[in-house]
Amino acid sequence: MEHNFFVVGENRVLAFLLNNIKYILWFLIIIIAALSGVIAFLHYTGIQNQEQFKLQIDQEKTRSNSLISKLKKSSQQDSEWEQQILSQSSKQKKLKEQQESLIDRQGKELSEIKSILDQREQVVQQFQLEKTSTQIQINNLQLKVRSLQQQLLS
Repeated sequence: MEHNFFVVGENRVLAFLLNNIKYILWFLIIIIAALSGVIAFLHYTGIQNQEQFKLQIDQEKTRSNSLISKLKKSSQQDSEWEQQILSQSSKQKKLKEQQESLIDRQGKELSEIKSILDQREQVVQQFQLEKTSTQIQINNLQLKVRSLQQQLLS
């Protein structure tokens, strides 16, 4: 069942359209179907992309949660480490203060010992001087005794 259209006059475009309307309609239906297919494909890929983005977001959330927990653990370890360092630092400071006081005390004791040694040296020198003077006196007395003995004998 084919329709024949006849155009009276010089309008060839209208005649062409009327003669080929069947093909034009099929062409339009094919274009509409193709566009519908493209729209369906784009909608489907959009849904898939959304699902992929949701998965990526969930993965990033779990990753960031694990990083946060690791940061919390490391911050706790850091605070423990910091407390240990502060404790060690205060212990070292106390030890340094004790060492400084000990060094000061030992310096004072050394100066006292040095003064005692100086005094003893002076005493020893004085004793040696007295010893030499006593020896000289003994020698002089012995000379006198000999001279007196010789005088007595003579």
